[in-house]
Parts: sequence; structure tokens; C-alpha cells
Amino acid sequence: MTEQGTGAEGHPITVQTGEFYCSRCASRQSYELKSTQKQITSWFFKLFSQNDKGDYVECLNCNSTFVPAVLQVADASFDAAYHKGIRRVAIQMMAVDGSIDDEEVAAIKEMFHQLTGKELDETSIRDEAASLSSSSVDELGDYLSDLATGMKESGKELILKTAFWVVGADGQFDQEEARFIYRVGGALGISAADVRVLMDRMTVSKG
Repeated sequence: MTEQGTGAEGHPITVQTGEFYCSRCASRQSYELKSTQKQITSWFFKLFSQNDKGDYVECLNCNSTFVPAVLQVADASFDAAYHKGIRRVAIQMMAVDGSIDDEEVAAIKEMFHQLTGKELDETSIRDEAASLSSSSVDELGDYLSDLATGMKESGKELILKTAFWVVGADGQFDQEEARFIYRVGGALGISAADVRVLMDRMTVSKG
């Protein structure tokens, strides 16, 4: 991985190169991390980027673009299980309050595409949400506990951000949703104090 200099403000520049696992190509590919040097206005990019600039990752093979968080995701052998975890957390988060809002469905579709390069259709999201039972949260907790073994802290944080992104889609954040985020954090081996710090940081990003 190499880092390069910056250019004129307002023009995309390459600030880093290397290899990553491109979900669109389903293989490791060369990438360029680019920056427009402009302030981010989208909360999605504020939440999933590392700074407040308009950075994005471009695959040099298929030319797909992703938020910089894709560089935190595990390697190819771990990819399918990790993406499944992200999807399950997002959909369970949506269903916690007992309703399935159009805004939340759209948020899940955008998030999953940006982080994985894959598409989720609205029907599959709604069908999975409708299939959840009273034991689904416990099952998800067991899945995340197994998934967290050997996972980098950045990967665990990305899953928590997934839940928070869905919460923010309808502009509300209630106690039941907060409890779910803490349960996700606990399943991933993140302390309640660290979850609280992350939630505070993400609330600031939303503002």
C-alpha cells in the first residue's frame, strides 16, 4: 500500500493505492483511494468514512466505487460471512421497533451496496424482516459472537455503524433500538462503555 501527495482542491486526487477484496469482482484487485478535498454533506459518508472529506475507493478492474470502510473489511475467505452479518444486523435493527419503514428499507439497500458492491432488492429485505421471530435476536447474537473471533476492531465498529445507519433513516432513536445496539456490541465483544463512545461519536456525525 502506498500513499501519494495531494492536488488542487476540488479535483479528485489519488491519496493511496493498494489491493483490496472487491465484492463486485469477487477477487482481490488493485484500488485507488481518491479524495475530492470537499466537505462531506451526506451523513452516510460521514458515518462510514474516516474523515470529513469526500474520499472514496475505486476498483481499478471494474471501476466500481465504494466508501473507504471497505478497506476495513476482512479478506476474501471471510467476506461472505461478514456481509451476511452486516445484512442481518441491518434488517434486525429495522424490525426492532415493530415497523418496516420505506426509508429504512432504502437505507439498507444503499448501505449494503456501498459497503459490499452487491445489490439487495426490496422484496428480499422485507421478506427477511417478516420472517424474524422472538428468538431472532438471540440467534443473531450467537452468529456475531462466532463471527467476531479474530475480527479486527475496525470490522466490529463497521457492523455497529450499520445498525446506527438504519436507526437514523427514520429520524428516530428509541430505547429498544439502543438496547439492540448494545446487544450487538456485546456479541462482538465490545464493552458497553466503548459502544456508548461510538454512539456519541456517530450522533455528532449525524448533526
